[in-house]
Amino acid sequence: MTNTTHTPLLSLDDIVFEGRNKAYGAYVLRRIYGRHLYTAVLLATALTALLIAFPILIQHFWPSKTVSPGIIELPPPIIELQDITLPKDKVAPQPAARPRTVVVRPRQKRYLPLCPTRLPSLLLKNPKVRLMWRAL
Repeated sequence: MTNTTHTPLLSLDDIVFEGRNKAYGAYVLRRIYGRHLYTAVLLATALTALLIAFPILIQHFWPSKTVSPGIIELPPPIIELQDITLPKDKVAPQPAARPRTVVVRPRQKRYLPLCPTRLPSLLLKNPKVRLMWRAL
């Protein structure tokens, strides 16, 4: 006869808590976590289904009472076309032109810098600059 020891399969919780204190509560909480998760998903699904079905059930059992009036037939409208004459546009007179004021400012003297790079061109173009240069 063969002697086989039948060892149960160890869960992850058994492996983690092997050689540790299992009596203080964490081991029990980890073992029943699956049941808590299953209950939470079941409750969430039931509440969602109830929230969706509630308005539909109210509408089914207590329909809103609406009174629809009968169709009233009206005679076709009578349309009369009339000739319309538009008034002629009046031409508005042009406003009188205002006299423009012209402001004349006196010319200001411009002093050109006498730098050595511009001096030959200034001497050739302007006779006043030539006279000023000779006075220096």
